[in-house]
Amino acid sequence: ACVARRRSMAEPVRLRLVAGLSRHGESIECASCGRRFEDETFAVSIEDEGSAIPRDLLPHLFQSGLNTREIDRDESVASDFGSAAEAVHQLHGHLSLRSSPGRTVFRLFFPLETTDAPLEPDGSIMPSQNTILVVDDETAVASFIALVLGDAGYDVRVADSPGVALSMFADHRNEFALVITDQTMPGMTGFELAREIRMSSPGMRIVMCSGNPEDEQAGRTEGEIDAWIGKPLGRRELLMTVGMLLERS
Repeated sequence: ACVARRRSMAEPVRLRLVAGLSRHGESIECASCGRRFEDETFAVSIEDEGSAIPRDLLPHLFQSGLNTREIDRDESVASDFGSAAEAVHQLHGHLSLRSSPGRTVFRLFFPLETTDAPLEPDGSIMPSQNTILVVDDETAVASFIALVLGDAGYDVRVADSPGVALSMFADHRNEFALVITDQTMPGMTGFELAREIRMSSPGMRIVMCSGNPEDEQAGRTEGEIDAWIGKPLGRRELLMTVGMLLERS
């Protein structure tokens, strides 16, 4: 992602890479997932001397659905910073970002020892023993949702198409407590998927994720969705929405 950002700039810039042990005097907040960490880590710092990342995009840079096309306005650049963050988190790591004119620094932090034990649930929600079905044909988006909810203590299943989702739902409908679906997918829209699911399970809670605000009004008017979350997705809104819906179910 950093190399693609460099290539998209009008003038060549130099990348500086530094790696080594990092001891933190105070906790650091991950720019992607929002968790704070303070343990000793192996850190990789990537610095460039290009233009600053626009301030209004900084809070959303690592969210799923945002890519460097929206940062550099260059259609030739398609690196997904959300995918980069996903890869770091799969290695139990975290990220930080500082950007100002003439200097942008990405830092990747990796634990010296890893564990497969689940992270402590986020305090804003009460994790459920039931399962959440996530439906999205974009792997990066689905993985981001699964990562956030999984870290919070939820059991998550992922389907990469409406057809796969309906098959999974038919086999395990009594296990699912909530469905999170994209709207625009090949073969079937999120609204159409919601109708199919509601035919066999009228009380199923359904959340729509979409980059088009008009989808929210349309879905609520037809009674096909219980909540809408705009893209790019944010961790806090995702957790709060899921938590509130499951408390009501």
